[in-house]
Formats: sequence, structure tokens, C-alpha cells
Amino acid sequence: MKKILFLLATIACGGMTIGDLDSGTGNDSGTKTDTGTTGSCTKNSDCGKGLCGFSMADACAAKGQCFPTPGAVCNSFSPGCACDGSTINIVCNGLPDGYAPAPLAYKGQCAVDAGSSPYVCGTKTCVEGQDICVTASNPSTSTCVPSNGCTDCKCAQSMFQCISTCKQSGAQIYVQCN
Repeated sequence: MKKILFLLATIACGGMTIGDLDSGTGNDSGTKTDTGTTGSCTKNSDCGKGLCGFSMADACAAKGQCFPTPGAVCNSFSPGCACDGSTINIVCNGLPDGYAPAPLAYKGQCAVDAGSSPYVCGTKTCVEGQDICVTASNPSTSTCVPSNGCTDCKCAQSMFQCISTCKQSGAQIYVQCN
């Protein structure tokens, strides 16, 4: 049955299969410059028109592999912490499932991005300049919320639908909803 489906698909596609960019002439060299899908890489520009992806299963030991540029890509974001300490998107990034745009240290937001310092928010750790520590009257319910560019208490308080108090120490912002 599988052979019949492959044969039908091959006939329906004029005899060309995925990766045949040579229009059936047999001159497809298989190099990254013609398909953007062959070879190793460290960045997207190493892949011609393709994307450089790293197996998430290999963590920081991952070697880059070129993949074809996708058609449509969804608009979702799920953070991952790359081995260089930067936050990357590990879903809807144009790569196959299980691949990230950089070697992945762990899933989730990086604890500290370059140039930022962590600060305690109840039982959580927020990042200066990127997070606002939000808490109710019980500190164990504290959470870090993306600051969305807010750099002061007035802006931070306007983000929340609660009567609040705010304290700021440098880039550390604490909002308590009463």
C-alpha cells in the first residue's frame, strides 16, 4: 500500500520528489547552496536559503544542521534558554519538531540574560529590566511577569487590574495587589 501511495505521489508531482530542485534534469548537486538543506552550520547564513537548526535532545553538544525554509510559520512563543545564555523560541521557529535555532541548555526562560541580574520575588527569581515581581498579600503566590518595556512603578501598576502598591530599587520593580 505504501509503495502504491509513493508511486501515485511521484506521478502526481511529475516524477519529482522533495528536494528535487533541478526540475528532473538529474543535476541536483545536493549542496547547501541549491537547496539550503544539506550540510552542517552554525548560523542561518551557512544554509543558503535554509535555516540552521540544532537538535534539542543533544543540548549544548548539538551540531547545526541545515533545513529548508518553511512556508507559513505559526505565531506562538515558548522560551528556551540557549547555551550562550540568550532566550530563544523553541516552537513555531520554522524548524522541525525537536529542533531549536541555537543549542538549547534547557526549556524555559533563561534565569539571567546578558546584562541583567536576577532578583528574588517570593519563591521565584525575576530578571532586572525584563520582569516585574507581582505578589498578592501572600508572598508564596509571587510571580515574575514580563515587564513589556515598563521601567517604573507608574507604568508597572497600569499593567494590572488591581489596587496596588509599588516599590522600585534600580531596575527591580515589585507590585503588590491588595
